Amino acid sequence: MVVLDISVVNVALPAIQLALGFHGDALQWVVNAYALPFAGLLLLGGRLADLYGRKRVFLAGLALFTGASLVGGLADSAGLLVAARAVQGIGAAVLAPATLTVLTSTFPEGIARSRALALWTAVGVAGGTAGNLLGGLLTEFWSWRSILLINVPIGMAAVALAVRSLAGHGRPATPPRLDFLGAVLATTGLIALAYGVDQARSVGWSAPAALVPLGMAVTVLVGFVAIEAKAAVRPLFPLRLFRSRAISVGNVMMLLAGACLNPMWFFLALAMRDVLQYGPVKTGLGFLPHTLVTIAVAAWLTPWLMRYLDSRTLVATGAVLAALGFLLQSRLGVGSDYLRGIFTPAVVFRSEEASSTPRSPRRSPPGSMSRTAAPSPD
Repeated sequence: MVVLDISVVNVALPAIQLALGFHGDALQWVVNAYALPFAGLLLLGGRLADLYGRKRVFLAGLALFTGASLVGGLADSAGLLVAARAVQGIGAAVLAPATLTVLTSTFPEGIARSRALALWTAVGVAGGTAGNLLGGLLTEFWSWRSILLINVPIGMAAVALAVRSLAGHGRPATPPRLDFLGAVLATTGLIALAYGVDQARSVGWSAPAALVPLGMAVTVLVGFVAIEAKAAVRPLFPLRLFRSRAISVGNVMMLLAGACLNPMWFFLALAMRDVLQYGPVKTGLGFLPHTLVTIAVAAWLTPWLMRYLDSRTLVATGAVLAALGFLLQSRLGVGSDYLRGIFTPAVVFRSEEASSTPRSPRRSPPGSMSRTAAPSPD
C-alpha cells in the first residue's frame, strides 16, 4: 500500500485533472503532497515504535493511511484531495518503518531474517513497479477514485490481521526522546523548496513568489542541519554518519537517482496520454516493461553479478546505464513511437534501478561500498 501509492496515481493524473479542475502545474501536488511528508517524517516515524510499541504504532499508521485514502477517494475538490494525500504521506511515514521493526524483531538474526528481508524488499519493488499498471486498470474500468478507495478494504483487513497476529510490547523504562523539531523543519524545508521551484518555473526565478519560498526553504533547511548538529539530544539525522565515505556517497547517489526517476513517471504518464494518445489501461501497460525488467534484473541478473563483481563496480555500472537511459528518454518528442520513446529507455534505466536493490550483505574488498539488506530497526 505504502510503496504502491507513490506510483499508482501517475496513470490516473489526467482523469484527476479533468474531474477536479487542477490548473497548470498544480497537478504535480497530487504526487508531491504524498511524497514530501513521507520523506520528511520517515525518520521520526521510525522512532515512534520505540516509544509507543511497534504494534500500536503499526496500527496507528495503518488506520491513518486507510482513513486518508477514504477521504481522498471521496474528495470533491482539488484542495481536499491534496490534503488527503498529505495525510496519507504522514501515515506512510509511520507505517513503513514500523513494518521493518516488526520484521526484524520477529525473525532472529541469520538465514530466517535474511529471507524475510529479501521478501520485504521484493514486495516493495513489486508494489512500486506494478502501481502504474494497477492504476490504469482501476481508472479505465472503474474510476480514478478507486486507486485510493481500494486501500480501504485492504487496510481494514490488515488491521484485523495485525490485531490478531502481532505481539505487542510494553513501553521502555526510559522512553527515547523524539526530535519533533527536526522532523517539522525537514518536512517544511522540503515542501518550501518544491513549492519555490514550482513557482520559479511559472513566474521566473527573480519573482517574489519564487524567491520567498526558496529563501524560506534555505533558512529552514540550514536551521535543520544546525539543530541536528548541535541542539538535538537524539537527532533524527546524526551528521556523524557522514564521516563514512560509503554512507555519504551512497546517500548522494540515491538522492540523485530518486530525483531523476520519480518525476519521470509523472511526465511519462502525461506523454503517453498527450503524445501517444493512450487511454488509462494502455498507459498502464506501457509501463509494463519497467516492471518486468526490474523484476528480472533484481531477481536473477544482479544476484549472479554479485558473485563476480564488488559493489563499487555494480554501482558504477548502474550509474552509466542510468545516464544512457535518460539520454535516450530525453529524445522523446511529438513524433516518437512507443518502441523508441518509451520501451528502449525503460529497459536501460530500469536495469540500473534494479541493480541497486538492497540485498543480503556479502564480503566486499576493503574500501568498497558494501550494501546491506536493510537498515537497523532504529
